[in-house]
Amino acid sequence: MVRSFAILLMILALFISIPVEAQTTEEDKQNQETRRFNKLIDDFIDRIQREIMWQIGYEENDKDLPDTSKMHITFDAREGAIHFTGDVVIDQRDRIDGNVVVRNGSITVRGQIEGNVLVLNGNVIIQDGGKVIGDATAVNGEVLLIGGEITGRIEEKQDVDVDIVYKQRKPVQRVPYRISNAFQNDLAVRDIEFSPFWLGFNRVEGFSINSGSRKSLYWDGSIALSLYGQLGYAFKAHRWRGQLGATRQFAAGNDGLIEIGGEVYSLTDTKDEWVIGRSENDLAAFFFHRDYRDYYDREGFSIYTGHYLNSPRFSTHIRVQYLNEIHSSMRNRTDWALFVRDRSFRLNPMIDEGRLNALRVAFNLSTIKPSPRRLDGWSALAAMEYSSPSLNSDLDYKQYILDVRRYQPISTYDNFNVRLRAGSSEGDLPVQRIYELGGLGTLPAYPHKAFFGNRMLLLNAEYIVRGDILSQLAFIPRGLFGGLTLLFFFDTGWTGIAEQTDGVFEGFGDFSFNKLNTSVGFGFGSRDGNTRLGFAWRTDRASSAVVFLRVDRPF
Repeated sequence: MVRSFAILLMILALFISIPVEAQTTEEDKQNQETRRFNKLIDDFIDRIQREIMWQIGYEENDKDLPDTSKMHITFDAREGAIHFTGDVVIDQRDRIDGNVVVRNGSITVRGQIEGNVLVLNGNVIIQDGGKVIGDATAVNGEVLLIGGEITGRIEEKQDVDVDIVYKQRKPVQRVPYRISNAFQNDLAVRDIEFSPFWLGFNRVEGFSINSGSRKSLYWDGSIALSLYGQLGYAFKAHRWRGQLGATRQFAAGNDGLIEIGGEVYSLTDTKDEWVIGRSENDLAAFFFHRDYRDYYDREGFSIYTGHYLNSPRFSTHIRVQYLNEIHSSMRNRTDWALFVRDRSFRLNPMIDEGRLNALRVAFNLSTIKPSPRRLDGWSALAAMEYSSPSLNSDLDYKQYILDVRRYQPISTYDNFNVRLRAGSSEGDLPVQRIYELGGLGTLPAYPHKAFFGNRMLLLNAEYIVRGDILSQLAFIPRGLFGGLTLLFFFDTGWTGIAEQTDGVFEGFGDFSFNKLNTSVGFGFGSRDGNTRLGFAWRTDRASSAVVFLRVDRPF
């Protein structure tokens, strides 16, 4: 606010120097204009502070401040604003739904932004084909229209000390913004993503009350030791469950981070995290008597080391982990649900019990660009888990998983998304690691987990069309279908059982295209495509449609 106070003093000095006669004759008008101008300045500076301070906070000590020149995209959890640092280009095929804030750089818009644009120390450049459906404000810069369009107000403010709000702040804390959340609880990466508090429900625990804290990554090295964990109580199982972890972090250049960590835990675990998320499954079990996961008890500890790279173009994460744990079977403890009382839960299957000592290596690469409405980019996961009596383990196997995804925007109105997932193994793959296909999240037209084996191939593809394309038709009111999407999907997969002595690339001899299990369908979804009502048909024989409702995207 120092700059605003200086401006106010200059204005006051100017009015004091005006002759008394002129002041008297214009007094009412001048006072009104002064108050209006002062209010504009104060409101504008306050708005800048609100846009920035939610992210950086306050701290009395301003020593050893982090370098913010390498900050990448983050999301404003309160207002949905997308923040950039440095020059940024919104390409012709890009569409951003939400407010945009750019610091120390200019924004060039060739696509479309549905929201306000605020640039601090830079220019707003709207080129041919570019459109901002909202206000555009440039602080210490200009708003330039080069064949583009801005539907709202245009403001330019000069000589504003934007950096004043950065002189006192807490260390910048960021997570890898391009690492897909879908992999966080897959075979490879078990980083906690829990909310501070949540209620759970499933058929082996009944109701549970839980609290958790996710692991944070401090890229600037400001905090070396990061603690995380969860604690919960399962009422039907009459057991406390929990996890406590700690990681020592080392900054590796501007974009890298090395960690060494460990965990102790007693958990109700599942191998079906990649099929359906915890919250969605809890809701299905509670309301509709459908529990799509299978569970087992996992107790023990692990130690790991990993490396994160978070460059402007892509992010990577590699982890090497040692596990020492006991696996035990769990049984159904409740058959209650709020609705569909005449249905019963599936029996939770028995597993191969015993001690699991294993080594796990995983690599994730992602170029996904975050967007409130759609995804764009590649994401790939490769993982291997090795357990052997030589590690004092009761289980003897090697498991391999490859998961590759492509999210491809075609135009402003449509996307094509595809996932290829493959699994193989060597040795005696235990039940809690077996591959299963069928039903929600895999082959929606087939019964749940209808196919299983130690070999797996799965292809999921979807074409998404945004409903606001219909606004081009004159007889349909503009915006009537803007909050909906139309989805077409194709899913096909195969599982096989190979000999235990077969290598990782062997045992696929039984595969042929006529043995693929395929389903096709269509559906209606929310604007981001996450919540969807779908209708799926199997292609091997005549069948009625399988209707399903999802509140999370399948991949």
